[in-house]
Amino acid sequence: MPSSPNTYDVGLLSAAQAAATSAAMAQQVQAQQAQVQAQVQAQVQAQAQPAAAAKSKPRRRRADGNGNLTVEQKRRICEKHRSTPKITQKDLCRWAKLEFNLQRAPTQPTMSNILKHEHLFKDNVLGVLGSQRKTIRPTRHAHFDQVLANWVMERQNKGNITGDMIKTKGRELVKQMGLEGKLGFSNGWLASFKARHGLMKRTNNVQSDKAGSAALAGKDGAAYGGILDANNGMLPNGLSVDPNYMLPPVSMDLTLEQIQEMLRDYVPSDIYTVDETGLFFRASPNKLVQGDEAQTMLADEARLTVLLAVNADASDLMEPYIIGNVVPPKNIKMASISQLGYHYVCSSKARMTVFIFQQWLRDFNARMASAHRNVVLLMDNAPSHVMGCVALSNVRVVMFAPHLGMKVQPMRGGIVTSFKGKYRLKHLTLAIDHLEDGLSDIYRVTQIQAMSWIVDAWQQTSKEIIVNAWKPLGVSVPFTLDSNMDGSDDKNVEEELWGLLYCLQLSGVVNTKVLVNSRWENDIHKRLNEDMIEDPQENDAEFHVPEVGGVDQGGVHGGDHMSADDEHPGVQPLTAKEQLKSFRDVIRYLERTGTADSRDPQLMSVIDFLKKKQLSLRFDNASNSSLTI
Repeated sequence: MPSSPNTYDVGLLSAAQAAATSAAMAQQVQAQQAQVQAQVQAQVQAQAQPAAAAKSKPRRRRADGNGNLTVEQKRRICEKHRSTPKITQKDLCRWAKLEFNLQRAPTQPTMSNILKHEHLFKDNVLGVLGSQRKTIRPTRHAHFDQVLANWVMERQNKGNITGDMIKTKGRELVKQMGLEGKLGFSNGWLASFKARHGLMKRTNNVQSDKAGSAALAGKDGAAYGGILDANNGMLPNGLSVDPNYMLPPVSMDLTLEQIQEMLRDYVPSDIYTVDETGLFFRASPNKLVQGDEAQTMLADEARLTVLLAVNADASDLMEPYIIGNVVPPKNIKMASISQLGYHYVCSSKARMTVFIFQQWLRDFNARMASAHRNVVLLMDNAPSHVMGCVALSNVRVVMFAPHLGMKVQPMRGGIVTSFKGKYRLKHLTLAIDHLEDGLSDIYRVTQIQAMSWIVDAWQQTSKEIIVNAWKPLGVSVPFTLDSNMDGSDDKNVEEELWGLLYCLQLSGVVNTKVLVNSRWENDIHKRLNEDMIEDPQENDAEFHVPEVGGVDQGGVHGGDHMSADDEHPGVQPLTAKEQLKSFRDVIRYLERTGTADSRDPQLMSVIDFLKKKQLSLRFDNASNSSLTI
């Protein structure tokens, strides 16, 4: 039945009211949602305001006004502290501000932290591609990295080394060293490797000295290997005042007259020489003087290679650069050079490599640059003396021709012999101490003891011998030798060595001249194709410092030696054995009272006096003894 008109109208009215109610409710819900969103947004903004305020503040820069100090600046700070030990940290902060043109001086805590971590910077003299780096990132598989870098550096003067050749050699070394799957040889790895070691693209042309001294340059271009950048054939360097200025490249095959002419432009204090020598630091004298069979006898002997550098007036005996094959413990790694008196690095078989030599050469150049000095450095044309990519701003290198170096190299003019004589005196003295203490291995000495003796022996090397060694090159020191340069101490070294050998019953067996110049110690440079992939091992025993005094377990039974005790009735005279032990204990104690650079000269005179008396007593005791060592 159809609805009436009234019924239809009421239905329409109910539907309209429902629609209106729904719309109102929807609007109310939307309003509530908007209100909630507004509240949430307000809370978020309230929380973000402090962070925004913090971000709006200008970021506080470090002391240099441009961010962190670079690694090179930190290294130079450590170098300044090393060369000026009495400088305070506050003065060092002021020096850094002026030296590096900083907006603000570094803070004292910053300076303290830099000096505390000197060990991180002393081996990181960066190449030209890394002079602005601000952090030192530890290299994974550092020994592999060093072996590969050394391979590249050895071949820099042999021809072009491409990136693919480096990758291929890297993959070969990975297999040999058991590192498969641990390294990827991508283009990114190659770029990092080349930047880390300052390897640059080679070209075939070389620009000679700016002054055009072609006569003195000789074969400079060929010797330097033509390693250039795109800036007019010059080698840039971050240490130079002008990064485009470089000293002339290395000079080779110069005549003696040409070298003498060159050296006239330098004062004696700016003329340096460098050389390396091997040291079987605990070998018995018998082994060192043997004939061809000594090579077999010394094959397993512990050895060190020592790099020595000094200038012509003997005013700068640089810290010995010692190479061993034992990884040092953490306390040695973290110690500063000023604390140790030497610089220690590891190498397989304790040999000098191109990698280590270039590391030393960069450090030497950086030290001269820090001191604003321009010097000349003379050296032999040894297998490890490859210049490669080393860009020098303050050091001119002269390599002796082989026939000339044998005659005029100052290190071979008595300097190394004097140094070794001082070392052998210390070693043989300890051997007699051990003999008198009743020890079986009388020549036993730890590596850290030997390195300490190396420092002392180098500092005690006669300055007169150093100065005289330069005379064949026409270099003379324009001042009178002082009392410390009379050479009297070195004149007695051979006699003292003979006396110690006599006490060891070896005076008729060992020639003292051979003892300080054993030909078996001259094999110190890595050969081009020599395998050196063995990773140096840790051996904490080599870095153990023995206690003062020895254990008396019997010893040399010599006759009684007359003493002052005999003049006092009722006092039992000391036997020769007891007298020798008293000398040993007193001398050992006095030698431990200070470091080599801080001992009182009067104390050193007392020690020298006691040692002479001790040697005299030992000599008398050996004369009455039938013991054969």
